[in-house]
Amino acid sequence: MSLGNSIRTLLGLSGRPRAAARAPRPDASGPLNERRAHERYKTRERVRIYLTSHPLSAVLLDISQGGVRISTKHPREVNSEIFIELEFGDTRAHLPVRILWDRFVDGAFESGGSFVGLNEQERRHLAGFMQSVTSRGDGASLAD
Repeated sequence: MSLGNSIRTLLGLSGRPRAAARAPRPDASGPLNERRAHERYKTRERVRIYLTSHPLSAVLLDISQGGVRISTKHPREVNSEIFIELEFGDTRAHLPVRILWDRFVDGAFESGGSFVGLNEQERRHLAGFMQSVTSRGDGASLAD
């Protein structure tokens, strides 16, 4: 058994090791950008997240077609799946998010996650929600 597999076993991690992260790609302006497939938009939208049938309060800090960054009072477990409730107009959807990281920042816990297994209806709802964020003016691109 390799050292990496031994450590994974001791930590209670199962499955295949994750692929190594790709290096950031430089853009035309010179500095290295974060490895992001989708443009992110800042917001301070109050949302609900669900770990069980009981909602918890969270603040949506940024959103993209690929995932979210939220702030909560309590930490989220990395690799856990939550559902984030996004409302726009008179519709709401509960989109599945896999938590990729969690850290304590300025008195709260920030978590970043990726949407997982969205169907076409959920993708349309996400697109509509993002359009509503950017049209209100509180969705400044983080690429700016």
